[in-house]
Amino acid sequence: EFKYTHPPTKLPPEQAKATPGIAQALAEELRSPESQQAVDPSIPEALEQLAELPAFTGDDALDLLAPDILESVNNLLKLIAAIAMRSQQVFASLIRDMATGFGKEARKGLVKESTKAGKAFAPWMVKWATRILKTGTWGTGVSTAASHGAATLVKAYPEIFGWLEPILTILPRLL
Repeated sequence: EFKYTHPPTKLPPEQAKATPGIAQALAEELRSPESQQAVDPSIPEALEQLAELPAFTGDDALDLLAPDILESVNNLLKLIAAIAMRSQQVFASLIRDMATGFGKEARKGLVKESTKAGKAFAPWMVKWATRILKTGTWGTGVSTAASHGAATLVKAYPEIFGWLEPILTILPRLL
């Protein structure tokens, strides 16, 4: 269930205008070949529909819709950040659990086979989540040109995306 991190507030016009582009950019990221393994196609479709609403309702409605658009992006980024941060812990724990009950040779075989399985299963998750958080393009209007990485959102909308700042700082150490 998605909930507001903060109650909606009226954004400055330049920030409000940028919000449909931010949602559209995340929708495009979620349609990438990497994302298709983990993302239900209805999610980027819903983001795009949300991004298109201001075009149908006019600029007056953008003031009301912009906080909802940003909060939707924010909630999705929370899930992506959780994947990026937990993947290292989950796989380390899994490897330890698998190796506990087996002897030296069995462990070697399990690690080898798990590595093969992991190549098909997990790397895309870490790569995908990290790419979106570090290099995702968030549309124009957030800064003077197309902006990259979730750090741009933290800087432009600190009240909404400020929670990401410590994650972006420690993320390179986890991967």
